[in-house]
Amino acid sequence: FGVATKQAQSSDTEVLELSQPKTTVAIGDFAEQKILNYLQNISQVNMDFTVSDTSSKTGHGDIEVIHREKRICIEVKHYTKPVPMKEIDKYHRSLALSEYDAGLIIQLDRCGYAREAGLNSPIDIRMYEGKPSAYLTAIDLQMLYPIITVLIMSADKKCVLTEEQLELKTKALLGIQEKIEDLRGAISIQKKAIDRMETAVEKIARLSVI
Repeated sequence: FGVATKQAQSSDTEVLELSQPKTTVAIGDFAEQKILNYLQNISQVNMDFTVSDTSSKTGHGDIEVIHREKRICIEVKHYTKPVPMKEIDKYHRSLALSEYDAGLIIQLDRCGYAREAGLNSPIDIRMYEGKPSAYLTAIDLQMLYPIITVLIMSADKKCVLTEEQLELKTKALLGIQEKIEDLRGAISIQKKAIDRMETAVEKIARLSVI
């Protein structure tokens, strides 16, 4: 996973939570663009990773990724409340198209999905009508490539993953996500400590001048 994601890292290596635009349409467009840009960065260092903007193509999700000869439909949502079932059903209709081998839907906010969907984990990968599908909630951008890789493996007819194997891989991905969150928390604490030290040094410097 590391080769593709290390070079795609920049300011994009933050949790998928956005609050900059104000209108619903602007928030959605900003969210899609952020993820599209990150995936395009991966495509620049991986010639077998093609990314297309399909948001203007009716019924085809927001983004399409072609990797290892598999097509993945990606739907991006940024709701400040659980994503309603009608939007999940809309994603499922796109996934059901014959051209797609797998799919993933991303909810950028921590509100997750409608209760009746039964999606309570930040990373949930399951089979939907014979196709692997990932349901993501407020995950770190760096998790996208490994999740896509698991979807590709699950879609490979020559190496079909059992439900148990898929569950184990999902748990492994959740473990990586938790470690990233812990690391970001530690970095944030260290940054605050450094900021306090710099403030103290500045005060001492001013006193010495006086």
